[in-house]
Amino acid sequence: MYDKLIKNHFARTSVFLALILLLGCTSPSVESQVEGKWMMTKVLQHDNDVTAEHNPAGDRWIEFMRDKTFKSGGSPYGENTGTWYLKNDGNVLYLASSVENDDSEWNLTIGVDEMQWTGIGDPGKEAFTLIHTRRD
Repeated sequence: MYDKLIKNHFARTSVFLALILLLGCTSPSVESQVEGKWMMTKVLQHDNDVTAEHNPAGDRWIEFMRDKTFKSGGSPYGENTGTWYLKNDGNVLYLASSVENDDSEWNLTIGVDEMQWTGIGDPGKEAFTLIHTRRD
């Protein structure tokens, strides 16, 4: 009888530990990684650094909210708002801007504190890569 109690306890403990390990090892979703405030730190056009032209004051930013809205600002373009979503398993970022004809789609690469966007859709957009650093 004592053996049976120990085996049952061991089985329950093993299942409990397996669940803790499984839940503890899951990585955060790409969406949760994107959420927060990001500063634009570099702009590349055909691999040439054009940051001075597209972010002359070094103050461009974007903030992604959990409710799938975004706000952005900084000179020379000013403020913008809209909605965002990810597609292709989080590899593509789509921004639906409140500014007419300003929607955009980007290939997304994201790390803990940095993300890169490379334009999709036409050769003009595909020439650009934007690099952002987290500023939460």
